[in-house]
Amino acid sequence: MKTLIWKKSIFTNTYKIYSESKEIGQLTKHKFSAWSEAEMNGKKFKYYSKGFFKRSSEIYDESDVKIGDIKFTAWKRKAEIHLNSNYQYWRYNTLFNTKWVMQNDKQIQINSSANTFSGSIETNAEDEISILTGLFVTNHYRENIIPVGLAVLAPLCLIIF
Repeated sequence: MKTLIWKKSIFTNTYKIYSESKEIGQLTKHKFSAWSEAEMNGKKFKYYSKGFFKRSSEIYDESDVKIGDIKFTAWKRKAEIHLNSNYQYWRYNTLFNTKWVMQNDKQIQINSSANTFSGSIETNAEDEISILTGLFVTNHYRENIIPVGLAVLAPLCLIIF
């Protein structure tokens, strides 16, 4: 398995991916847009997020051809990824959502552990899109943690105060 490192600065929407201290890729979520762009080892991809209650995303290659889609679960713990006619499954491994795994039926696996601004990815996957998609799903759930938290805490604050 190879190990990659990702880092994100506090005021950016870009995850940078490193292999042996060399930047090999990045994932950027555009502010106020449903689009994200990803690049790794010269290969470029785009993600288009849609839906409000039933969230999903579409995956496009650099020629704007749709190559897959992602279906997110309502409880923010799992995702099903259909990519190039293969299914992959993404899920958190820990209660505090600091580790996740993505795997398919062909024993290709991606494991990641993370804190707020950095993390590591261990993988036997050779395709860039699987690694980028795992990081995209992680970013999707991290982005939505604040609105979900507010939706849960707001009624409690009204009751208590």
